[in-house]
Amino acid sequence: MVDEVYTRLRAHLNTFILGAPEAVAILEILRLRFTPAEAEVALLLGPSHVDAVTLAARSNRREDELLTLLEQMADKALVYKKVVEREGGARDVYSLLPTAVGLWETSFATGERNPR
Repeated sequence: MVDEVYTRLRAHLNTFILGAPEAVAILEILRLRFTPAEAEVALLLGPSHVDAVTLAARSNRREDELLTLLEQMADKALVYKKVVEREGGARDVYSLLPTAVGLWETSFATGERNPR
């Protein structure tokens, strides 16, 4: 069921330092911000940065599929993306933004006005 992924994502975000309490409004916000596929990928992420190769190994998902979704999520400011220098060159790494400071600011505090 699609709603279940948002319930799991809310519980996952609730493990972060500022949490995401059980509330209908939180689930509505997650539904607006994340597609079901993005929510599934978000469940693989935490507050620490990780690269797509590591995520693919952890989840048995294809790296190219994860990269597409991670980049989409970075464009929507759902995940934090940065480039880190590692042995063998630079790598993009990703972490899930917490509810605050993070999803709140990227969702509502930008000054953008739209129906959502």
